[in-house]
Order: sequence, then structure tokens, then C-alpha cells
Amino acid sequence: MTETEVNKVMVITRGYLQQYVYVEMVLAECFMQKIEKSILKKKCVRFEVKKKWVDCKKNLRKVIKYYDAYVPNADFNNEFAMTFYDKISEDLYKLRDKLAVRLQNLGIGEKSGVYANAIILYNLTNLCLGTYENIIRKLFEELHVNLMQAFKDFAPILAFENSYDFMALVMDKDFKRLADHLMTKEILSYFDKVRKGVFDEQTLNEAAINATEDLKDDEKDLQRTYIGISDFMKSGYPLERTTTKKVS
Repeated sequence: MTETEVNKVMVITRGYLQQYVYVEMVLAECFMQKIEKSILKKKCVRFEVKKKWVDCKKNLRKVIKYYDAYVPNADFNNEFAMTFYDKISEDLYKLRDKLAVRLQNLGIGEKSGVYANAIILYNLTNLCLGTYENIIRKLFEELHVNLMQAFKDFAPILAFENSYDFMALVMDKDFKRLADHLMTKEILSYFDKVRKGVFDEQTLNEAAINATEDLKDDEKDLQRTYIGISDFMKSGYPLERTTTKKVS
């Protein structure tokens, strides 16, 4: 692979990560902001447990800022991601509430809410890391270029680890006891809605339009582009066909 081709792969990889992993991280951060006041009032969220929460929040923000440093307009970035949050949040909080009810049915009383929030946070950071790994792996399979080391700072690994530790500490002995009994078809369907929401091309189109509303006309054409996930996921994905789609 020539130097030009390698540079092209680097740019495209950053574009995919920006388009999907960044959105998922903002989704996780917004969720943390929404529930933080309630979470920190809980008696079970003190000392080491609280530190895991604070570390997760700090490490997630650190990676988000790293992404923002690689774009010409961080406000565009955030506005783009917030459109997804607005679209997905209703299903996300329905999922959280249904999970809390499920926990109550399994004998968890007043802690059902904090358990549900901890489980959702872990799953959101897991979603971020999973998408990151899938993008890096797919590019390696198709182009035989291992970009894991080059893009290690784009992976929210510490936030993921912090969220897992937070969940495990909050749930304590209930963590392993409940693990195999939480998921119902309805809960799984809402998890699926949240996951698929990040890859919805109609929302992608709307997000690009919303994010460019306040830009100057000569900036809009530059910014109002996105990489089609369907192109990326094709099995016969050739480098020379790497293009961007422009929203209508």
C-alpha cells in the first residue's frame, strides 16, 4: 500500500470513528449528566463507588475532547451527535425504566433504579468500545492495515472499565446473582432500538442538516457530508471506492 493510500485509510478511519463512536460517547455522556444528581444521592454511591463514577465521567470527556481536536468545528460535532441523542433518548429511558421494573420483579426494592442506571451506563460504554473495535477490525480484514495502535486514543477503554467497576460495586452481591435473569424479549428489543438508532441513515441526514444550520454558506458543503455505513459494511469494500455521501 502506498503512502497516499495509507493516508487515505487514516482519514477514512477517523471519519468512521467520528461518525459513530463519537455519537455513542455523547449519548453515554448525556445519560450520565441526566442521572448524575439522582445517582450521587444514593447511599450505595460513596467513596470508591463514587470515584468510579467520577473517573468514568472524566475519562469519557477526555476521549470526546480528543475527537473534537481533530475537526475544524467542535460545535458541529456536538450538534451532530445531539440530534442522535434527541432521537434515541426516549427509547433509552424507556429501556432504563423497564429494566428497573424487571429488577423489582426479581426482588430488588429501592435500589432497582440505581442498578438499572448502572447497567445502562455500562452497556452504553460497551456499545462505544464495540463499535470502535468493529470498525478497526473491518478495516483490517478488508485492507490488511492494523490501525489499533494508531487510533488507541480514540477508544474509550478507561471509561468502559470504570463503568463496569461502577456497576459491579453498586450491585455488589446481586451482580452475579442477577446477571442471567435480567433480559426479557421486551428489554432486548429496546436495547436493539438504541443500537440501531446510531446507524439510522435518516437520522444521519437530519443530524448533518441540523449541525450546519449556523455555518456560513461556503462551510456547509464541506461539513454536510457523511460516510455511508452500508458502503463500509459491504464485504467487497475496495479502497478506491471510498467516497462520501452528501445530504440532500
